Amino acid sequence: MQGFCDGLISSRIFVPLFSRGAINHPTNPRQQFPALTPTSPCDNVLLEHRLALDLVESGMIDKIYPILIGDDDNGMYKNYFASGCCPNLAPVADVVVASVEDKLHHHLEGAGLGSPMLPPMTVKKVFDAITINQGKLVQGPKDRLFVDAVSQIKTMLAEVRDTP
Repeated sequence: MQGFCDGLISSRIFVPLFSRGAINHPTNPRQQFPALTPTSPCDNVLLEHRLALDLVESGMIDKIYPILIGDDDNGMYKNYFASGCCPNLAPVADVVVASVEDKLHHHLEGAGLGSPMLPPMTVKKVFDAITINQGKLVQGPKDRLFVDAVSQIKTMLAEVRDTP
């Protein structure tokens, strides 16, 4: 956990990958954003997203570029939304996961960054704030999975390098 937090703190661009297996797993409740409760153990994916949003607010991260990956169907990736990979977050619209907020405080203070810039956020607000950013909807042939996304990320890196 400490490793990805340290890496994120030293990043200028955050590229989260969204797939059914990561946040909407059909059988593993530890990988289901809709199953989170206020007393759930810390979900590291949610923590990473929450930390990224706080680092954007503080000016440490310049861009968020989410990549949405649909289900694999014999070498073809389906549309993330049409194939049902995107979770229904209505059940957690008002859920703030206390352990995530606690870990966020711990990591920010441990890095010498003080308290979070943003107030506690619900699971749905974190998801919405990440996915509102212009990203990449990956669908089609598996062999070309990230070609366009990598090109766009390279362009963004060049832009942030040129920014004082």
